[in-house]
Amino acid sequence: MNIFSILASAALAMPTFIPMPQQVQWGNDSFVFSIPYRVENQCTELAQNIYLHDLTLISEPQSSRVCIIKQEAMSSEGYRLHITRDTLLIAADDKAGFVHAGQTLKQMAANGMLPCCDINDAPRFEWRGCMIDVSRHYFDLDCLKRQIDIMASVKLNRLHIHLTDAAGWRLQIDRYPLLTQIAAWRTQNDWTEWWTNHDRRFVDTRKGQPEEGTYGYYYTKEQMRELIDYASERGITIIPEIEMPGHSEEVLAVYPELACLSDSAALSQSPDDAVIRGMNSGDLCPSNEKTFEFLCGVLDEVMELFPSQYIHIGGDEANMTAWKTCQRCQAHLTELGSDKVSDLQADLISRINIYLNQHGHKLIGWDEIIANCNPAHPAKTAMVWRDANYAQRAIDNGYDVIMAPNSHCYLNRNQDAPNGSPMDWSYLPFDHVTTFNPCNGLDEAQQRHVNGIQACLWTEYVTNDSAVEDNLYPRLLAIAETAWRGKTEEDIRQRATDFSATLIGKGIKAFDLRHEIGERPESRTACNHKATGAPVTYLHHYNRYYPAQGVTTLTDGQRGGWHHGDGRWQGFIGDSCVHLVLDLGKRINLSTISMDFMQNAGPDIYLPALWVIECSNDGKRWQELYRQTSEKDLHRGLSFHTWRWTGKARARYLRILASSHDRRSWIFTDEVIVN
Repeated sequence: MNIFSILASAALAMPTFIPMPQQVQWGNDSFVFSIPYRVENQCTELAQNIYLHDLTLISEPQSSRVCIIKQEAMSSEGYRLHITRDTLLIAADDKAGFVHAGQTLKQMAANGMLPCCDINDAPRFEWRGCMIDVSRHYFDLDCLKRQIDIMASVKLNRLHIHLTDAAGWRLQIDRYPLLTQIAAWRTQNDWTEWWTNHDRRFVDTRKGQPEEGTYGYYYTKEQMRELIDYASERGITIIPEIEMPGHSEEVLAVYPELACLSDSAALSQSPDDAVIRGMNSGDLCPSNEKTFEFLCGVLDEVMELFPSQYIHIGGDEANMTAWKTCQRCQAHLTELGSDKVSDLQADLISRINIYLNQHGHKLIGWDEIIANCNPAHPAKTAMVWRDANYAQRAIDNGYDVIMAPNSHCYLNRNQDAPNGSPMDWSYLPFDHVTTFNPCNGLDEAQQRHVNGIQACLWTEYVTNDSAVEDNLYPRLLAIAETAWRGKTEEDIRQRATDFSATLIGKGIKAFDLRHEIGERPESRTACNHKATGAPVTYLHHYNRYYPAQGVTTLTDGQRGGWHHGDGRWQGFIGDSCVHLVLDLGKRINLSTISMDFMQNAGPDIYLPALWVIECSNDGKRWQELYRQTSEKDLHRGLSFHTWRWTGKARARYLRILASSHDRRSWIFTDEVIVN
């Protein structure tokens, strides 16, 4: 039974739109499908898609009621609906527009009826995407197809698949069979154990059935063609990503000749070994002509397989360490007339860009390609994952941008209170996603270079289908509305809650906003105490990447939330990490002094090794009130600890020291509470 053939049996409810159309004007009646109507399809194949198919199955030529499908001049992907009691008009100018019209009708249809209305709709942004990382953990076609169905239902039109990374190569490449015979198979299912604990070995499946515990899969070309066709029918283009030159440990494990001369950790190993360890560095050698030949060989097969105009080449987070001591790289820098190793990446990316252009494709990469571009042959599109400053830099250098900042679009972050997962250190609730403005800080001319936005799901800790869906929904619904409208409407939370309930009813493991715990309780109300507003002198400055609210942070009465990057937690790193003086203005009686500290070994955040409180009446002579110590706790779960002195004292100045366990350990604190 299709959505248009259900008999009318109840009152017509207002639809739950996601995204909300640009313009809707409601009427007072409904178009009922059970009453015969004729179909006039004036544009035949242009309007043929799986969403309008059911509508045109039955046509009564003599009926006075009519469904008209026609082509009209309008903006790309736009559509128009005119619905009265006896008329259903569907108009668009391209195939995508008719797909979107069909999805809107599907959201509107209830009890065999459509409410009478006029809808004029078109997207704000061309690129409306979602990225799924299938390298850290692999997800089969059934899982990806379910996400494609939901993406299409909310008018997203790009599925970016992160196919390659250190954790595994996931696409069949005939010219380089070791990529799927070995580099697709790692020794452990648990990414944390494999990567963070420095196992980082791969298994040669040519030697028979992998032993128990081996983790690995890949997509054959036949499977990928099936997925591409499935997505295309639903108006979605699949964007392949092949990482280069960094994040390539899996490639170097099987083709070590692509490494720098100085990166010799695995050169003594052969792919004939049963278990193969990766290189010291994860970077391909950008000055080795074999690297360029390898990448072009891979891209030849990628371009043959994927009809997408864009090919994503990664380009992020290359550490470039081996390049500094590689003889080939140093010789190539001399040829380039440069002494910056980053110019080696710029040169490689430029060559890859030219190669893709020669074959009718366009390069897209993460925002690191901005800094490493070759002005003579710039790649034209950057995917901004850091912050809006990089978008402005990219646009000023002639790029178009796709906005995917981790602050709003990284859906692998926890969307509710800590639950014991490895991602507890990172918090991105639904309501924060809805605040995303992709054009924030850009003038009108710059905004024309924002091609769209994209959600990203990195899967280091997303290990199964249920976790994929729990992380994506309902936050992806907010991204979809922003991508379509440029912003979310005020009622997006209720609509997303209702939409998610429908998904849950269909077996999708969406997070239920009705059960949300929300932000850390301490952060919800202001904290008034005797040091509120007191000036703070920093004897050791906070880190520039985690300034919170600057010098007022620790006495502003605002407590931190679940995430250390929320603008309330102040971050310190280095020797004598926290070292500051509070001026209370006058001598006052003191009974308690406390500070909250965050602990989570995952992002190297630890309790202080030593915490010392001193007091003074003149700021010169100091008396120690209290000291507390801790051992370094390597547990990866998130926790919050209040360290407190209790006693009796009278003073004007407080000097506080909190030292770290080592130079790489962070300390995060949010307030010095004095009573």
